[in-house]
Amino acid sequence: MSAHTKSLSGLREILSAVLTSRHTRTQLHQFVAYCNSIALTLIQSRIASGTIQTRHFGLSAADIAFDAVADLFREDDDGNLVQIKAYFESIDWEKSEDEELLIHLRRLVFMRTNQGLFRMFQEVDPGLGKILRNTKLAIAALNTFVETDHFGEPCIAPSLCDPLVRLPMREK
Repeated sequence: MSAHTKSLSGLREILSAVLTSRHTRTQLHQFVAYCNSIALTLIQSRIASGTIQTRHFGLSAADIAFDAVADLFREDDDGNLVQIKAYFESIDWEKSEDEELLIHLRRLVFMRTNQGLFRMFQEVDPGLGKILRNTKLAIAALNTFVETDHFGEPCIAPSLCDPLVRLPMREK
């Protein structure tokens, strides 16, 4: 069994425990670490591309990642991870392949990381936050563009055109 396959089966076990509310504290810590590593990968790719400057936040990449996804781990009075359970309720996760579970978890973590970054940008630069907020509202209201997710990166595309996401990005 390869390390990749082993980690995926470990994800299924931990995710199953979390979703059925039978998780131990150790499993919860493993799940948080797993989600944080996914978020950190996205943050590091944004840092490498120059989209994020850690000096603007005054935090390390790991701290930015953890802060961005921290809301995912809010528990209710019974110890349920409310947002995780709500997301996976719409998915037949028990019958899903291990790779599908990873894709769904990555999608959730990427979405939450992007929302967390948006919130952090608003805190650091309220003017930029207003511009980003108004742009998102205009996209939603006018229906001229659609917001899509392309490899974890939020993108906009004209609504009545093929966004050509299957093609590689053009080199400058």
